[in-house]
Amino acid sequence: MSLDITRRKRDGATVLDVSGRVTAGAGANQLREMVRQLSEGGERKVLLNLADVEFLDSTGLGALAAASEMLRTRGGQLRVVNATGAVRHVFQITRLNKVFPDFGDEDAALASFAA
Repeated sequence: MSLDITRRKRDGATVLDVSGRVTAGAGANQLREMVRQLSEGGERKVLLNLADVEFLDSTGLGALAAASEMLRTRGGQLRVVNATGAVRHVFQITRLNKVFPDFGDEDAALASFAA
């Protein structure tokens, strides 16, 4: 399954609804490129909704880290919501759940931008 990303605005942030696999090759590159375009376009708050992501490999984790850094260097922030199953497990075993805490729901994640 390929990666599909849909974009929407909510409460001053861009929400990316991601579905499929964030893995080496097109998936990770596609996510990184989307965030780069948003960042260069002036977006500073990006929320990744990972509810429909079935798998995330080390390259996908690298893409998330790179996306977060791109936003951070421009004064922005990246948040993650709805990591489930295997994706949540990858965050836990790599301890990236400390870097990318998964908020309980979209409202909580969006509220965290103001904190």
